[in-house]
Amino acid sequence: MIDGMRRKGREKLFESLEDEADDGDFDGLFSRDGHWREPLKAWSGPESQLISQQFWQVFEQCSKVMPKRTAMVFVMREVMGMEIADICNNLEITATNCSVLLYRARMSLRECFSIRWSREGEL
Repeated sequence: MIDGMRRKGREKLFESLEDEADDGDFDGLFSRDGHWREPLKAWSGPESQLISQQFWQVFEQCSKVMPKRTAMVFVMREVMGMEIADICNNLEITATNCSVLLYRARMSLRECFSIRWSREGEL
């Protein structure tokens, strides 16, 4: 799996960031004082939710909405537990670029999950 991600990362070494979400896309989620406009609903038993099949189905749907490189960086960091330095070496990107991609992935996932959780019903 990791070899495939490395290969894809090398093939698109200088991929344009134009397909990445603009940070301004998330402005509507925050109030003027920087707080979330609508907080997420509290989950009952987050540990059990994390391992549930429904969680991973929604995660997969949400990750497909993101640009591929953004989703790949997020999975490498948060699911596979790789260090940022290792991700940067594998994908030949800078630490700053990696941090930006992680931020964008988290914001995208937060928005997507808030929509899909309510659509799927309580998990």
